[in-house]
Amino acid sequence: MAEGYFRTLMADDAEIYRAGINKQKIEPFVNKLMQEDGVNITSLVSHSISEYKHLSFDYILTFDTESEAESHHFPSHSVKYHFDFDKLLPSDDFESDKMEVYRTIRDRIKKVIKAFIKDNFAKVKTS
Repeated sequence: MAEGYFRTLMADDAEIYRAGINKQKIEPFVNKLMQEDGVNITSLVSHSISEYKHLSFDYILTFDTESEAESHHFPSHSVKYHFDFDKLLPSDDFESDKMEVYRTIRDRIKKVIKAFIKDNFAKVKTS
């Protein structure tokens, strides 16, 4: 979700990389939720953080505890930001509320990304 918003809002203003601890496919319901907000992420591909350890980044943003812990081992002098979305994730017991919970997560991620862009890339318009 975060990558989708960055790519939509930043367009050609930044190089954007997304990686997780492990490669994971993007769930179809996440594609649907993003399309509800006008963001197409169907062409995005999951990458492992190990694929990028040779690169240096200006910023590293993490959205869960496991990724945040791993980011400290990343050989980079980048500025790191952590946004804890773990507590918002639904348990498997609440399938009926899953879409609504993920809409809330999507909307919060969008808000965080817009604020991050505004604070760090003043010339980029985020409205």
